[in-house]
Amino acid sequence: MCETRGNDIVVTFHSTHQAILAEKLLGTTGIQYDMIPTPRQISAGCGLSLELNSEEASTWLPLFTKEHVIWGEIYARVPEGFEQWNASHEKA
Repeated sequence: MCETRGNDIVVTFHSTHQAILAEKLLGTTGIQYDMIPTPRQISAGCGLSLELNSEEASTWLPLFTKEHVIWGEIYARVPEGFEQWNASHEKA
């Protein structure tokens, strides 16, 4: 685990295996992340999620794709809780 503040994206997984695979891949990079229990407001196949920074999506998203990591949904933290996010979202 690489604890950080400012992670604003939650990536869910359908299986613990995929969550751990993603964590191992991130551990070989300088990408900051936290492995967290999946928040109750989000339904997912397994109880583990990764918190990541949206500003680093151009690094972690292609890495997951290249290494065949299968994720569930990606959510952005918002004041009301969470909303679905995709790579086309940009911060102002």
